[in-house]
Amino acid sequence: MSEFLAAVLSRAAIMVLEALLVRLFQALVTSTFRVSLPHAA
Repeated sequence: MSEFLAAVLSRAAIMVLEALLVRLFQALVTSTFRVSLPHAA
């Protein structure tokens, strides 16, 4: 049972890290577009 719990926790941690990376990447892309195209924003 502990192995199953460890697998679930590791999968949840990976999902959280992926969500944080996607959000950070989107923030970097939007900030880059705002800097390169100030008139569009």
